[in-house]
Amino acid sequence: LLAYHTGWLKVHYTAEFFAANMTIELGDTDKLKVLLADATKNFKLAFEPPNVNNGVYRFEPMPGAEGRKKIRYGLGAIKGTGQGAIEAMVAEREAGGPFTSLFNFCARVDKGRCNKRVVEALVKAGAFDSLHGDRAATLASVGLAFDWAETQAVNANQGGLFDFGDDSAHGSHTQEPPLQPAEPWSVLERLALEKTAIGFYLSGHLFDECEAEVRQFCPRKVADLIDSREPQLLAGIVTDLRVVNGQRGRVAIFKLDDCSEPIEAVANEELLDKHREWLRDDELLVVQGKVQPDRFSGGLRLNVN
Repeated sequence: LLAYHTGWLKVHYTAEFFAANMTIELGDTDKLKVLLADATKNFKLAFEPPNVNNGVYRFEPMPGAEGRKKIRYGLGAIKGTGQGAIEAMVAEREAGGPFTSLFNFCARVDKGRCNKRVVEALVKAGAFDSLHGDRAATLASVGLAFDWAETQAVNANQGGLFDFGDDSAHGSHTQEPPLQPAEPWSVLERLALEKTAIGFYLSGHLFDECEAEVRQFCPRKVADLIDSREPQLLAGIVTDLRVVNGQRGRVAIFKLDDCSEPIEAVANEELLDKHREWLRDDELLVVQGKVQPDRFSGGLRLNVN
């Protein structure tokens, strides 16, 4: 009966179903990743990325008709934030309106609950992208923004006694400074830091940066694979790598992901020892191997040669 009820909700209230389930699993990155993949691939749901100006602690369907197919990413799922920090931020936004910049954010939020570590995590997750497109400069400016906010608070407390109607000097202090200059991140750097905050890549995929070049010599996508006796040439990003002891020595088991879909791949001890520097998570790999049915998953499996 419970399975029937759950299945009915998943079909008829899909966005609500996934938003509720992902809120329950806020602290479990692995389960969030599975739910996100199910929602986007099998139910064609979209996710609005983390955003300090409309996100809340929970995952929530978007308001209106758009909410049938789109979910706002829960800010509570960002590592290093916490419920108290997010709720303080949301309360300030509701009381004083949308945040206009990183400096405006740091001046307004409760510093005791929303500290530098929280703001840095929000920047890495992309929650400030709508205010500042350059994440590198935004992250480099977090310390400056907190110092500026502290100066504003001191000036506000000291004002009054010596204010003789001359706002010119006061105005220069309240002017927001520009963001600290910083070397822009590559796609790899941006996604790697996003992964530390969210637990996986949300705004893109590591394969995006090299796909155009790779497809010139490795045109077949993982999603297009069929069971064949012929060796296949495939490229993708290594994820979920683990090394286990098998009957014939150690083997590396990993997923090879080219954005179309991942495939489980296995490399024997000889290959593992020979190419140890390449066999690691988040590395681009071009492999040749034989594809065969995987009796456990029902899909395909790649034996790398």
